[in-house]
Amino acid sequence: PNAGNRTNAATLTLAQLTRQSPSMGIASIGRIFEALGYRAKECYQFEDKHLNAIYFQHPEPLFPKIFVSEIRVYELSEKNRNRILKSVSSHKSLLTDGLLQSIHNLHTTRSTSLDSLLERTLNCLQVVPWALPTLEDVQAVNEESQYAAWVLVHGNNVNHFTALINSHKVDSLNDIEKTAKALASAGVPMKDDIEGERGSKLRQTATEAVTIDVPVIWQGKVINCNWKYAYFELAQRDSFTDEAGKSYRYEGFMSHQATNLFEMTKGK
Repeated sequence: PNAGNRTNAATLTLAQLTRQSPSMGIASIGRIFEALGYRAKECYQFEDKHLNAIYFQHPEPLFPKIFVSEIRVYELSEKNRNRILKSVSSHKSLLTDGLLQSIHNLHTTRSTSLDSLLERTLNCLQVVPWALPTLEDVQAVNEESQYAAWVLVHGNNVNHFTALINSHKVDSLNDIEKTAKALASAGVPMKDDIEGERGSKLRQTATEAVTIDVPVIWQGKVINCNWKYAYFELAQRDSFTDEAGKSYRYEGFMSHQATNLFEMTKGK
């Protein structure tokens, strides 16, 4: 819907696998954002999904938060753990020490080199850093963890984007119910419910995840398989007054609500 509104990107969320050799997961991919000036703010655990997560925040308040999660592969069943480790055995990180240095020194980079630097950095997120998994392995892993299966086919890519309702500055879209209803009326498939009660410090909902073709190996040949990719989340963070009369806004995340949002990329 076009109401002349401006939307701030509130959060960028990435999904990862844990592995020690070679280094994978939050400790590896998070360095991109640390090189850009972001710093780790809070940690979360999602025990039922075997996930760790950290969100990174930049000193510039208009920059989006970066929420990076990873699955503790070592907690999965032996069969699926072996399937995952076999699938990522060819892992080759595109994130080098030299690239991190270039990202950190971005402000001194010649404009003619910025496009190349951006492409190299995006490749670290958008290029799957291992050989194509087999369809059989992906489907078997998906039975135990749709999150792990998602990472096998999408790599380090963005899992979802979040817009902040409070940034709309338009009366017709000034709460999460109005915005979700407007999107649904425009034909956008939406999550059935809203996470968080009215008056709570964080409320969230989302579009349904888009389905795309991903390449996998089936009987020795490359085929395309339909798989859930990313979705667009809406978050409402209202201001409250503490006991001292100081206004504040909650900037963190609610684990039980995020757990339900992780289900958005689950195949139906």
